[in-house]
Amino acid sequence: MSKTILATVLTLVLAGAAHAQPKREPLVDRVKKSIDNGVRYLRNSQRPDGGWNVAVLDVRFRGGGTALAIMALLNCGVPIDDPVIRKGLNNLRGIQSDSTYVVALQTMALVEAGRAEDAEAIQRNVAWLIDARVLDGNGLRGWSYGKGP
Repeated sequence: MSKTILATVLTLVLAGAAHAQPKREPLVDRVKKSIDNGVRYLRNSQRPDGGWNVAVLDVRFRGGGTALAIMALLNCGVPIDDPVIRKGLNNLRGIQSDSTYVVALQTMALVEAGRAEDAEAIQRNVAWLIDARVLDGNGLRGWSYGKGP
């Protein structure tokens, strides 16, 4: 193959590759920036004990806000070994609740984290949720805020 033909082919290939670059989407950049801002906020608002203070939830549903924060961070790409996740999971592991809301969210966060050390707690929570079902004569009716009707 002559140098001229090779140069022409290379030019066409490189020009095609340059032309094939996707254009920047402003919405994508705005979404990424919003996600980064949310992650930064959650990092900065974590309490020293590893939990997150969600005043409206902390009285009856202590741990629910922490579980939501952990799930949000993990779903935004914060790695499982990041200190903010480790501290949050350690806090969440210490929560014993009789609230369907908290037990369900705690279970979801532990499952999302995917740590083998949490398998027993996940199984215990699933059994609690099964036991907490509200049944009627036709079977499952749903769940209440805790165990019982």
